[in-house]
Amino acid sequence: DLRGMSTVRRHAEELIGQRLAPAEPLNDGRQTPYRGHPVFVAQHATATCCRTCLARWHNIPAGHALTDAERDYVVEAICRWITTQGAAADHSPRQPAQAPTTAASPDTHVDEIHRLLTDDRQRTLERITALDRDFTSIVEASTFANADDEHDPEGSTIAFERSQTSALLASARQCLAEVDAALERISGGDYGRCERCGEPISSGRLLARPAARTCISCASRTGRSGRRLR
Repeated sequence: DLRGMSTVRRHAEELIGQRLAPAEPLNDGRQTPYRGHPVFVAQHATATCCRTCLARWHNIPAGHALTDAERDYVVEAICRWITTQGAAADHSPRQPAQAPTTAASPDTHVDEIHRLLTDDRQRTLERITALDRDFTSIVEASTFANADDEHDPEGSTIAFERSQTSALLASARQCLAEVDAALERISGGDYGRCERCGEPISSGRLLARPAARTCISCASRTGRSGRRLR
């Protein structure tokens, strides 16, 4: 139902803007209920429920307000998952949508996933170019600032901006490497299989995060153990 998805997308944009987009969201880590709205269900399924998950699974660092492009990325991931799982249909607060217990073959969506990865790659390249430009400008500005950051407010601000931009740039380059690796796996014919347990990764997860290397179960287990596995 296109009208239904239009409403869900609007709700997703509003909820992400209120609960996830601020640099320091209120009650971060606990701001997304597990039920009550298809967007909430989708957020937990796609690891877009808090800034920690965004940083861990989507390479979007915490500590800064989400950009328009980052908001669009999160909303798109949520809506893709809802569309794939049919969570928007026949959903009510009393009967929250559930993720499927069996993994669908990614082969069904390989063309769409390839397109998503290609689009992600282009967006990431554009982001790297913009961040490179920003970083160069900050470095040039620092040559005119007082080198004593401790006593020069302007120098301290430039140092913070340089550090933050450097972190964002490193994250974007890591994201590009993961996208390129996923495209190589598609070309090699081994895309869509969990690198940890060897089982197929569900199409819902791959559509939400095309560069994923692990299934949701393995990602959840490694997340709880403190190890980082994508």
